[in-house]
Amino acid sequence: MQAQLNENIKYTNLAIKKHGLPLVSESATPIFFIGVSLPKIGYSIISRMLKDGYYVNAGIFPGVPVKNTGIRFTITKLHTFKEIDNMLEALTYHHAEVLKEENFPISKVYQAFKMKEPIEQKMEEIITIGEKQSKLQVQHVTSVIDVDKLEWDNLLGNRGTYNWDGLKLLEESFSANLKPEENWNFDYIIVRDENEKPVLVTFLTSAIWKDDMLAPEGVSVQVENKRKSLNDPYYLTSKLVSMGSLLTEGDHLYIDRTSPYWKEAMGILLEKMSVLQEKYRATGTLLRDLKQGDDEMDNYMMDNGYFKMGMPVSHVIDTFNWTNREEFVATLSSRSRRHVRRDVMDYVDKYEVTIAENLTAGEIEHLYGLYMNVKAKSLLLNTFALPYKLFENMAADPNWEIMLLNLKPEFDKREKRKPIAAVFSYVTEEKYNPMIVGLDYAFQEEFKCYKQALYRVIERTHLLRKKAVNLGFGATVEKQKYGAKLINVVAYMQAQDNFSLEVVSGMNVAEVVSV
Repeated sequence: MQAQLNENIKYTNLAIKKHGLPLVSESATPIFFIGVSLPKIGYSIISRMLKDGYYVNAGIFPGVPVKNTGIRFTITKLHTFKEIDNMLEALTYHHAEVLKEENFPISKVYQAFKMKEPIEQKMEEIITIGEKQSKLQVQHVTSVIDVDKLEWDNLLGNRGTYNWDGLKLLEESFSANLKPEENWNFDYIIVRDENEKPVLVTFLTSAIWKDDMLAPEGVSVQVENKRKSLNDPYYLTSKLVSMGSLLTEGDHLYIDRTSPYWKEAMGILLEKMSVLQEKYRATGTLLRDLKQGDDEMDNYMMDNGYFKMGMPVSHVIDTFNWTNREEFVATLSSRSRRHVRRDVMDYVDKYEVTIAENLTAGEIEHLYGLYMNVKAKSLLLNTFALPYKLFENMAADPNWEIMLLNLKPEFDKREKRKPIAAVFSYVTEEKYNPMIVGLDYAFQEEFKCYKQALYRVIERTHLLRKKAVNLGFGATVEKQKYGAKLINVVAYMQAQDNFSLEVVSGMNVAEVVSV
C-alpha cells in the first residue's frame, strides 16, 4: 500500500513539472502546495475547480504569510494516473486563466515564494502584460521637489503636516543621520487618467519600525524589557514600506473613488510598494490611517493579500463657536466642565505662554530633553526617538510653531526658569497640528502641565482662526473632556514573514492571561 502511494507521489511531482505549475516545495508526502500569491487568486481557482468536480483548498494567512497563498491538494493510493492527470490539467488551465484575468504575471508568483522562474513562464509574463495596456499615467519620484507644489497642496496640503513644505523639511531631517532608524527613503506616487486628472496621490516612506508599534502598551513594555536585557535596540524591528510616515497623521491617500480607474490605480500603488519592498529590502508593506468601515476598500485590500489591523483612535476638534474661556467651558458636558475648571482654568494664571522665536542651541537642547521625558513614558505608539536634527529644523522653519509654557516667577523656585512644557505644532492654511509634546514631570502633579498644554493648543487654534486642531493619538479620555471627536482608522499590512508578528502576538496573549 505504501509502495502504491509512493508511485502516485512520484508521478504527481513529475506531472506538476510537466504542466509547469509553481510547486512550492517538492517532497515525498501526498500533500502538494501550488503557489498563487494572493488570496483572491486562490479563492477564484478553488471556485472554478469545484465547478469542474475537483475539491482543493487554500493555504492562507495566518498559516502562511498573506502573500504566500497557495492551492493545496492531497492524493491517495486509490487515485489513478489518469485521474491525477485530469485534475492537474484542470488546475493548470484555471491557474493560468485566473492569473490572466487578474493581470498578475506568473513571475510574481515565483517572486512571492522566492523561487526561480522557468524561461517559458517569463514569455507568458510578457504576453500577459501586453494584453492589458493601461490608460493610466504614473509619476514616481523620490523627492517632493520634483512634485508640483500647487497640485500637491490642493489635494493633500490641508490634511496634516504633509503639505509640500512639511515634506521638504522631513526629507531634510531624516537623511544623512548616524542611526539607521533616523534615515528614511521617500517615494511619491501620482497616478493620472488619460486626461491627466489625478486619480491617486500619496507618498511612501521606508524606515525601520518597531514590530510592536501598534501592539497594546503592555506588549511594548515586555518587548522593551527584552531589548534592554539583550542590549539590542533592534530586537523585533523591521524595515517597512509605509504610506505616510512615522511623524505624520491623517489620511495620506488621495483617491478619486468616482473614477472608473480607481481600483486599477490602487493596483499600481500596491505594485509600486511591492517593488520598493524588494529595492529597500523591507520585510513588509503598510497602508495606514484609512477610514474604518469602508467595506469596499476592506474587500479590495484583503483580496490583494493584505490583512487589516486596528490603529489607536485619533482625535480632532473642529467646532469653535465660542469667544472666550467661559464660553468654551460652557460648550462641554457638565462632567467635563468640572474637570476643566478644576484642572485647567484654576491654573491658567500660573503660566506664561509664548511662541518661541530665535531659540538658542541651549534652549533647543532643553526642549529636546522635555520631548525625551515624554518619549520614555509613551508606548501607545512605540517608535524610535526622533533625531535631534529634526528639532533644529523645526525651530528654524516658519511653518512650525513651538509653544512654550513657563511658570510665573512666583511659582518657579528654580535658580533659572525654563519651560516646563513645550508643544511643537505644524500650521497649515486650515488646521493646527500639534505633533510633539515635551514635559517636565517634576511639575506635572502640582501644576498639571500636560492638561494646560492641551488647552492652550485649543486656544491657539481658535486665536489663529483655523478650522480644526488635530490632537493625534492617545489620551482619549483626557481629550474627550475638551470636546474632541474620535476618529477610528485602520491599517492594512502585508508581511513577508510572520515570525515577528507571531512573537508579538504571543506576548499579547501572555499579557492578557497575566491580567
